[in-house]
Amino acid sequence: AGRPARLVFAAACGPGPQALFARMDCSREQDQPDDAQQKMKVSVSQVLAAIQSLYDDEVKPVGRVILQRLREHAAEAAGLDQADVDSAPQVDARRVRAICEHSRRLHLVPDACREYAAYIVDMPGRFVDVLSTADPYPPELWHALDVYFQWCFAHGFAFPAGRYKSAKLLVARQLPFLRGRSLGQVCHIIHLAVAQRRLLGYLNRGLVPFRFSEDFHRILGALQGPCVVDTTMRAATAEEARAGVWTLLQLSPAGAIELSELKDKFRETYKLDLNE
Repeated sequence: AGRPARLVFAAACGPGPQALFARMDCSREQDQPDDAQQKMKVSVSQVLAAIQSLYDDEVKPVGRVILQRLREHAAEAAGLDQADVDSAPQVDARRVRAICEHSRRLHLVPDACREYAAYIVDMPGRFVDVLSTADPYPPELWHALDVYFQWCFAHGFAFPAGRYKSAKLLVARQLPFLRGRSLGQVCHIIHLAVAQRRLLGYLNRGLVPFRFSEDFHRILGALQGPCVVDTTMRAATAEEARAGVWTLLQLSPAGAIELSELKDKFRETYKLDLNE
């Protein structure tokens, strides 16, 4: 009780609403990339190094984060900037999971249906619970974070919607008010800023000050009338929402999608609004 809803949608087990797939034009074959065979093949040592680095950052080593860290390491080895990590090849998710399952140095634990966590054997980890409602951070930090995001927004600097990616950018900028904070702590700070303190919100696949976010305008719309919210997209029906989300999860390599990215992916794919 009191624990916030988990910000990840995991693919449900069992058959999905196939009858709606054709109607929504979202077949698996159409959406899969042609260069799937070019996915990056990683070694056991590379996977171990990625997981060890997550231990150092106090970030729980779940499958989708391990894949992201492997891409970061590949981008770094290629001399790419952190902002260019998404240009690195996708990692072969099945191979990574197989390595985690069969390596004697790793212990794999199921986590959220199709997701998993991989821990280093005989190495206790100190991971930050990024979904915790506890707020141990001083008021000065929250004020500085608010001021910083207001300044970034005013100057056109965008942050990605994903909690982990935004935290990586903040840590890389070596901001004084985050000095000494681990990446796991910064992920938790961003979660609290969105879910509890409402300092931040989401707009156009980005993280922005709350008063510029979609949620803020929805609240205004509820208080002042529907004319405040300007949208050209029809809201998806319950059936369309269920079918669309199920399909997006099946097409996701990790079988999970950050909630902060789900609405934008849904709109981009189906040209429908995923509205509460």
